[in-house]
Amino acid sequence: MKERIVILGAGESGTGAAVLAKAKGYDVFVSDLSQIKEKYKTELMNDKIQFEEGKHSEELILSANLLIKSPGIPEKAEIIKQARSKHIPVIDEIEFAFRFTEGKIIAITGTNGKQLRHCSLITC
Repeated sequence: MKERIVILGAGESGTGAAVLAKAKGYDVFVSDLSQIKEKYKTELMNDKIQFEEGKHSEELILSANLLIKSPGIPEKAEIIKQARSKHIPVIDEIEFAFRFTEGKIIAITGTNGKQLRHCSLITC
């Protein structure tokens, strides 16, 4: 039986994680509380990835072996609390993608890190 990965959030990085997971042989399901942009729906459909929009179906989400969440979903969200109480590992898209790369990673994360883009390299 394939390991089941559920991805919460179907934006650019969530859809990318879904496509990667499918390519690596996982059973993939994507759930987004909002409406999914047409270009991402098309990409999910082209890769035959099941998805839902406008809701989070607890039964489908909590059947995951691994949950990948968008950074925009807070840890205090009820579905995340439920997943953690069921001991389902919760990671983000970057951590998932990192598992499949052999290259070096240089990353600036978090709001404070992103503020660096407004500075010159000499003054920061």
